[in-house]
Amino acid sequence: SRDLTIFTCEGDLSFVEIVEVIKRFYEGTIATPTKNVLWDARNARVASLTPIQVTRISELSVEYSKLREGGKTALVAPQDVVFDTARIFKAETMDAKWDVTVFRNINEAMVWIEE
Repeated sequence: SRDLTIFTCEGDLSFVEIVEVIKRFYEGTIATPTKNVLWDARNARVASLTPIQVTRISELSVEYSKLREGGKTALVAPQDVVFDTARIFKAETMDAKWDVTVFRNINEAMVWIEE
């Protein structure tokens, strides 16, 4: 009923892994893309991602964003490093066809998605 996909991220997230999941999601390999997406990174680490890789992930997301026009993307990242990386992603996806917001708390993210 929420038209929502939740990606649960655990452990060290690699650039290759993130790109693969994004491509599979938008190309319909996993399922039909939903309007709303929540990336749950409460148990994730992003230490191996470089700024250039975060930019490339952002660019890829913007390229596919027309498939979720008007949707929302919530990034849940309570740890400072992951939160800061998510904020960079948010800044670099300003041209996306969906809204993106970064949260430290999953409950706040769900409230925002349901608004």
